[in-house]
Amino acid sequence: QYQVSNSALPNNYVSCIIQDYSSNYWIGTRDGLAKFDGINWTIYDTLNSGISSNTINSILIDADTLWFATKKGISKFYNNVKIRKLFKNAERNKNINLFIFFVI
Repeated sequence: QYQVSNSALPNNYVSCIIQDYSSNYWIGTRDGLAKFDGINWTIYDTLNSGISSNTINSILIDADTLWFATKKGISKFYNNVKIRKLFKNAERNKNINLFIFFVI
């Protein structure tokens, strides 16, 4: 079990976890986003990336794009390129979540 005391996880409160097509785990917390490849941790936050907020609500994978819904908007990480803000939440006190709809 990983936690702040034995890993680089930014916060013990984990809101979401998803595994990408390269077997990396993406972990959303209240204090940023963690990527874990099984050995190394990479932390993304508002100070070192273009992510719109450190509070990650949900993560969605769409082909080679990772979408992050945060407290202040939506960000994307495309094809291992820098995270960038796509949408900024006009009402700063509202959280944003991503929803998946399947059409058959």
